[in-house]
Amino acid sequence: MPRERTLSLGLAANELITNAIKHAFPGGKEGSIHLRFAREAAGWQLSVRDNGVGTATGSRKSGLGTGLISQFVREAEGTLRVENKDGTLAVIDLPFSAAFSIDSQAAL
Repeated sequence: MPRERTLSLGLAANELITNAIKHAFPGGKEGSIHLRFAREAAGWQLSVRDNGVGTATGSRKSGLGTGLISQFVREAEGTLRVENKDGTLAVIDLPFSAAFSIDSQAAL
């Protein structure tokens, strides 16, 4: 995977984990955060899941962290979806072509 795409993906993961630490477990509630990167049928997938309080339906605030995540996902040429699923699940989907640099794609 090209360095620029990997950097953007790592920064997005960092922001997603930071958001989970800051918002998922209020009042000292215990919980866990899981990071996963795997090859899937449609490409590559990075997910961050927590078992915290989740997000209120319709209350997706657009703060600095959310803006940064969106920008990093765009730079990685991926798509982002966020779900309430026993906490919060954030998934970044990348096409198979994301693993190749522009130079190696031209050779295909």
